[in-house]
Amino acid sequence: MKMLADQYKEDPVGMGLAQPGQVIEVFASSNGSWTMVMTMPDGKACLIAAGDNWEMVTKIKGNPI
Repeated sequence: MKMLADQYKEDPVGMGLAQPGQVIEVFASSNGSWTMVMTMPDGKACLIAAGDNWEMVTKIKGNPI
């Protein structure tokens, strides 16, 4: 997380649970770079995807999607 913040200016923007005990986190920067990291229950972490053109989507009230 420190490397993502220092080198890419990416901060956490979302997280969720995958398989039992696995945490998926998405980090993104204001310039559009993003990284997805999976952390296992034993604390080991793995970068599973990265890219550009990240865009935050805001749900519009009343929109069924």
